[in-house]
Amino acid sequence: MSSPPTTVEAPVETAVLEIMCHSDDFATKEIVSSLKEAWQSDLECDEAVFPLGGDVETIEEWEAKTGINGLTLEDVEFNLSICADREYPWSFDVLTDPQREEADMAVKFCPEHPDMKKFKKAMKTSEAHILKEEAGERVVNGTYYVPEDAKPGVWRAEGKVEDCYWEVTAADGTIVANNFARAGSKVSFSVKSGQSFTLEGGCGPFSTD
Repeated sequence: MSSPPTTVEAPVETAVLEIMCHSDDFATKEIVSSLKEAWQSDLECDEAVFPLGGDVETIEEWEAKTGINGLTLEDVEFNLSICADREYPWSFDVLTDPQREEADMAVKFCPEHPDMKKFKKAMKTSEAHILKEEAGERVVNGTYYVPEDAKPGVWRAEGKVEDCYWEVTAADGTIVANNFARAGSKVSFSVKSGQSFTLEGGCGPFSTD
């Protein structure tokens, strides 16, 4: 009498992290399985995925690590992709609002990122810029009315400009002063209450004391 056939259970597939790394021209590629490996790679690593899908335990694990509730698999992959990258936004000196919003969540996924010290400095600089913008002491391209939008005084370019046009206008629309500044020029101008000023082109941020 023959023995009943043995039933072999299929192995359970678990969520496996894969981080895609590549050279600038994508000629060289590799896949690593941890953030630490991504940070040590000589290639650019910027895409993290769970190719087999993520189970409930995967999501719950990252919710526990980050303290963020309601995560989806896409949230985890997106933030791990940011964490894997050594450039964006970790190497920036200053962050824009969208970059700051993205990074604010990503740091909870990789608090041990090797560039965290530089990143925190950039975040502090960005926060200082926000306070100056809210106080009407820092602006970027656009038109600003004084004192409704910006403070009166001497406005100076924070860095080098490139093909920057600035204009100061009186309340009746008369141009009080203007100039077109080429690359590398140091730019400054004075604005009084009741006037407005406009920045166009490659002006970068301007600020006043």
